[in-house]
Amino acid sequence: MDFNSLLNKLADWGWPSNEILEESKAQDEREKFDAGAINSTLHKVVNAFNKDKIPYYVCGGIAVHHYGYHNHTTDVDFVVYDVNRAKQTLTAKGFVPTEYYDSVQDVKSGVRVDLMQGGSVFNDDHLVTMPDPQLNNSNSINYAELPVLISLKLDAARSKDIAAVEELIKANSLPRDYKVDPLMKSSYETLWDSLHTKLSSAERVKIFYSLVK
Repeated sequence: MDFNSLLNKLADWGWPSNEILEESKAQDEREKFDAGAINSTLHKVVNAFNKDKIPYYVCGGIAVHHYGYHNHTTDVDFVVYDVNRAKQTLTAKGFVPTEYYDSVQDVKSGVRVDLMQGGSVFNDDHLVTMPDPQLNNSNSINYAELPVLISLKLDAARSKDIAAVEELIKANSLPRDYKVDPLMKSSYETLWDSLHTKLSSAERVKIFYSLVK
């Protein structure tokens, strides 16, 4: 499902028009960064991490795209074993610091790279611990495992995160007993049930928003 189709679906469900407008504006911003710029930065970071033997995995919108939901994003998210060391590696490669403490920017593409500490929760509003990454011994890109990605998206619980999980469930034909983080099991099952039960638009909206923080 493309982005406009998703917005139309949310409108049919009764999503507030102001939120649809805000998400549409955010999408316009995301589309300023073409796939080439995002992929260029992604591979630049991966090559730097592999060369310096920094354990990592890719999460966020890029990982969602990898698993079959073709969304747009403006940044690249990495979970790393040591944020400070990862930042040092990237600044040595010409990336520059941003206003955000754990982020750097690719000067050439303008794409921001967000670095998150493995073995911790994202912040005090979150519950799920991001697993420690493992060293990547191949030339392929190390993505977050799908159960981890879904758990982190359910934990983030923004409307776009819940919508992304819906699309990942459908794109990968995931079962109800999929092995997500135990803390997110109830949210996952609620969302799965809503996708596999005939519901009215009002009922579907109520369930959707019950999962949004």
